[in-house]
Amino acid sequence: MNSLYQTRIINTVSLFIAMCKTWTVHVPELPLPFSFEEFYQIAKQQINHQSEDLASSNRLSVFFDTIAMLYTQGQIIAGREFEIVEEKRITITKSRTETEETNWHGETKKVLYLIINDVIQIYQKLHGAESLKLNALRTYLRDNPAYLGQIKSHRFIYEIETWEPDPMNKTANLIRVKRKAERNTSCIAMDYDKLTELGIDLDKMKNSGPPFTSNPNQTPVINLPIITVNGKETDDDLPF
Repeated sequence: MNSLYQTRIINTVSLFIAMCKTWTVHVPELPLPFSFEEFYQIAKQQINHQSEDLASSNRLSVFFDTIAMLYTQGQIIAGREFEIVEEKRITITKSRTETEETNWHGETKKVLYLIINDVIQIYQKLHGAESLKLNALRTYLRDNPAYLGQIKSHRFIYEIETWEPDPMNKTANLIRVKRKAERNTSCIAMDYDKLTELGIDLDKMKNSGPPFTSNPNQTPVINLPIITVNGKETDDDLPF
């Protein structure tokens, strides 16, 4: 039997099937408003549906657990691959020519903006053959109750830290430089409060950026002006 069919789901549904059969055979004077065969077909459909939902939930949990792990390790950065923002409204892309505004009647909602194309490459390398393919992942995400929709363009702002030669002193050692970077790219939006109900809470794992190798001649961090990184707005991210 396919692994999607969880034993506990089958056991639960089997109890109702047995009850229906027992009633049909032993209490014919009080007929049910449906036949046993009708009930049996519905029961099988429920096993399929619940098993698929459970498998989807488990696979998405692995995906988001991977994101959390990569975040704490500094391999992905808040503001670069994802961002959590309180919004009063967002604009969802329904098709190439159609958009729809979603709002919460004046209330604010925490929204997770996630760039799937960036994250899934690292996720697939870690999990190999057991990882979800891009199209399958998108399907699971769309079916999740936290999914809000596809965003055509969102502005991501984050920080980059590097060691660079001191422009004022060519003979000096490298200096630590911090730059702000930004890019506009397509992504998905998810209801962050609903994700936290599923045990996914990236906001609690604040990470200022990737691990930084120490330098014995380290000088104070120099903040430089913002730079723009080309975003990847491709049709692959759009919901059609």
